[in-house]
Amino acid sequence: MIRAAVMVLAVSMLSGVAPAHAATCDRACLEGIADRYLEAMLAHDPSKAPLARGARYAENNVVLPLPDGLWRTVTGLGAYRLKVTDTTWQTVGFYAKVQENGAPVLLATFLKVEGGRITEIDAQVARLTDTTGSGTPANLREDKLGDAPRSQFLSELPVA
Repeated sequence: MIRAAVMVLAVSMLSGVAPAHAATCDRACLEGIADRYLEAMLAHDPSKAPLARGARYAENNVVLPLPDGLWRTVTGLGAYRLKVTDTTWQTVGFYAKVQENGAPVLLATFLKVEGGRITEIDAQVARLTDTTGSGTPANLREDKLGDAPRSQFLSELPVA
């Protein structure tokens, strides 16, 4: 689902077609929405997130009702957060380290925002117990992430 969203976004941007809606949230606003989303997840309470009515939630490519999936099992938020915002398209994606029942988990999430409310959520959850296609445990190396993204990842890209 995230791959499909990225592909649609890339094709739309390359075609020069602007979104039909006017941007209503700047970078700080979008990143704040991402933070509120994570805090609501930790509280296991979707009402604490700025969700639009009928917001769609998919986790690992499976559409789930909120609060289901990681929303029920997350037990902590790590310091690591890497956010990627697009104010033109009103989207924010983020990578975060979280705890699920005391075990480290890597979370990649895409949020679509309209009018300051989240309308679409696509989350990919990588657990240390996940396996590769060969059946062996995935090597997530979450310990290598540290508590903050590398400085290269925090540089703003020129508009051009």
